[in-house]
Amino acid sequence: MKALTAQFMTAVARPPSEKEAESLLALYDNVARDGDYPLAAKTILMAPLMIPEAILRFEVGLGAEVRPGIRMLSPRETAFALSLALWSKRDPGLLTAAAEGKLTTREEVAASVRRILDDPKISKPLVMGFFREYFDYYRAPEVFKDPLPDYMTRRGAHYAPRNYVTETDVLVFRILSRDQDVLKELLTTTESFDGGALPEGFQNGDRLFRAFGPQALDHRRPPSERIGILMQPSWHVAWSTNFHNDIVRRGRWVREHLLGGRVPDLPINAAAMVPDDPHHTLRQRQMVTRAAECWKCHNKMDELGLPFEDLDHYAMFRRSETVLDLEATAQAIEKSKATNQKIYREAPLDTTGTIAYSGDPQLDGPVRDAPEMLRRLAESDRVRQIFIRHVFRYFLGRNETPGDAVSLQEAEKAYLDNGGSFKALIVSLLSSESFLYRTVPAGIVRK
Repeated sequence: MKALTAQFMTAVARPPSEKEAESLLALYDNVARDGDYPLAAKTILMAPLMIPEAILRFEVGLGAEVRPGIRMLSPRETAFALSLALWSKRDPGLLTAAAEGKLTTREEVAASVRRILDDPKISKPLVMGFFREYFDYYRAPEVFKDPLPDYMTRRGAHYAPRNYVTETDVLVFRILSRDQDVLKELLTTTESFDGGALPEGFQNGDRLFRAFGPQALDHRRPPSERIGILMQPSWHVAWSTNFHNDIVRRGRWVREHLLGGRVPDLPINAAAMVPDDPHHTLRQRQMVTRAAECWKCHNKMDELGLPFEDLDHYAMFRRSETVLDLEATAQAIEKSKATNQKIYREAPLDTTGTIAYSGDPQLDGPVRDAPEMLRRLAESDRVRQIFIRHVFRYFLGRNETPGDAVSLQEAEKAYLDNGGSFKALIVSLLSSESFLYRTVPAGIVRK
């Protein structure tokens, strides 16, 4: 019986009920009738792994009725839901609280979430996972690129996409350690880090919202023209192609993640190719999207991606773009008779863009470059509300509906009342009606 109880605790985090224990012990006796006791033991120890509760996640609302047709999750359901919202394992403290009859009110749930977020010994990898998934900067090493040209390496430049990801991780941890004006800091901070590794104890997100020690800041870069996550090398490389910047996907990210817009997927009959004209800048070649059949979608993306053009696809700052000089090349070929001659020139950069169709007239208008655009976006109420929607979708695992309006409003209020605290935002969402309440269809009785 002791082994069976241990197996139940491992599989479903509870001891077997009296009925389950009687049934499985009877099964043991039946299988062992012929003397095969090892097989009998294996059979009943497999049973807890095959019950629906061990395979499926139940959140149907077995708790108290809060109003007609609406029930709260039971303490046990809440313990599982909170555990899996922040980690992939069950939190023993939540299960203990559930067993003691707690987690029956939103206030008790909020207190438990704060306990987890405040405890540096409890890993919370899914909190950090939100920022990695939201910005997608972790994909930088997946983008294949040729080695840096010799003239760049001779100048001391180096390309290390895995380090770029770590540097951005450290920056996110740094912003969360202060936990004030988090969205604005994510978009406009002038801090950045160079190389190194994550500070000790931060690898699993277990020291989120905790102050950094002095040693963790040894790799800070001096101030530069880069601001925010969207000018970090990791983000630029992740949103680039093998050989060029990716104006379209960068603009689409801004449209969908910051402005809450929606851009249709590429039609199957469209040939999405930027002309390979080495004598033109990428901005000039991107003008192919101005065709009427393309521009109806590209007008929502391109002008938001163009301001990032003062960094190349290796995320190196530049003041001009190298293009083929056709006239000088023709003259060189005529003079030397060598057809493989290529002469290049530096074309001036144009980093201007436009915010349009944002839904906020104060946001719309031309921008000079990426820093100007990001600072304007960071001050927008609309951008903040869109960000909170993305946090909602990540931690609740679904899109918001009109019925979630109150939960979203409460989350925004918690964020603002606490000085732009991401921790307060998570606590509000994970103790909200949207997270804890379930609708019970008419005629169904839950016990």
